[in-house]
Amino acid sequence: MTSRHSRLALAVFVFWAAVFLTCARSASAQGCTATVNVTLFIDGAGKCSQSRVGAKPNFVDVRKDNCVSWAGENAEPFDLLLSAGALLFHFSSSPGTATSPPISGDDKKTIKYESLIINKRKCNNAGSLGLIMH
Repeated sequence: MTSRHSRLALAVFVFWAAVFLTCARSASAQGCTATVNVTLFIDGAGKCSQSRVGAKPNFVDVRKDNCVSWAGENAEPFDLLLSAGALLFHFSSSPGTATSPPISGDDKKTIKYESLIINKRKCNNAGSLGLIMH
């Protein structure tokens, strides 16, 4: 019985290891040339902002084929909906980060946030935030 349990435990371990290795694709495996890290904030009045390397721009600069990795301040969970033309994209974390696939677009094209909820609080200025292609 013990060797049977050992084989079963080993099979379960191998299965879950394969699942995690398959799901945990790095940014380079997705085809990203670089990853842009963005931290999302919300204040007491419901106004949101985003930070990249200490700066707080309304629109974060992104180059073609970059991926964007969003995180809530202090690992707060968030829910982000952004639009790129007629397409809507949804990213969320609970808690942790969410990373986009490689982004493409024309130079100076803005990709606005349609909706942003941080720690179950809706931002009242989501449309003034987003990404800009360079």
